[in-house]
Amino acid sequence: VPLEFRSPGAQSRRINDAATTQFFSTVALSATGAELSRNYTLFDRFSQENMYQQGVRYILDDFNPIYNNANPYGDATPNRQGLVFDVNHGDNKSPLSVQLKTQMLNEIDPDGNQENEKRNFLGLQSGISLGIHKLVDWKKEVKIGGGYQLENTSRAGDKDKISLNSNIIDAFVSAEVIEKFHLMLGYKHFTVKGNEVYRNIDVTTNLVESNTVPTYINDLDFNTSLLSLGAALKFTDKSSLNLHYTTNSNTNNFVKNSDYVWNQLFINYTMKF
Repeated sequence: VPLEFRSPGAQSRRINDAATTQFFSTVALSATGAELSRNYTLFDRFSQENMYQQGVRYILDDFNPIYNNANPYGDATPNRQGLVFDVNHGDNKSPLSVQLKTQMLNEIDPDGNQENEKRNFLGLQSGISLGIHKLVDWKKEVKIGGGYQLENTSRAGDKDKISLNSNIIDAFVSAEVIEKFHLMLGYKHFTVKGNEVYRNIDVTTNLVESNTVPTYINDLDFNTSLLSLGAALKFTDKSSLNLHYTTNSNTNNFVKNSDYVWNQLFINYTMKF
């Protein structure tokens, strides 16, 4: 996909990475009590309404490279070339569902400075889900599953060298204990370490000139763990009442004494049209 490619419908992002945190916007250092602005976490990305965008965007929105650097605008991400392998197995009738996707990409043009090397991206997404009730012919639904995601961004050279690595591990179990009433347990662990250097793309579809100051993201070394317990009452296949209690633990190995735990209770009614 060339650097100049634009398609608002394909490149509009659902996540607004420029959004600020609405809840608990600061964190107090345990040693001194000094307050720091709290950067949003993986938990914020699906729990805060201001992080979602509903409309079509006609410019490329900013994105946070720690969550998706290889293709932040999906398959329409500009300035990318490479290979993608995608394998899926299973359907609604099969007890086992498996998904595996591998991406080996690199930039077509370096970001605003021809002296720089091009970035290389390696991505892996995998997931598995097993319907135990289908194996033993139970009427009540019982599912277990998990997944693993890896992304690596690298750039060689003496100037603006880059090495950024992130990993996500998750697992879940869901059981229908009585008819239409489900109990759920889920766990997700996210880690990121390294650095990134980039220049924004302006509204005229060009990389910002090399004499502008690039954005440096240095000394990243933190992890987030989510543990969630939930219950759902399913009225129909398209409507349900859900209750979830989530513990969100955050550890920053670079900013000492800034670790914190955030607990939240969700109650929501869902209806699909």
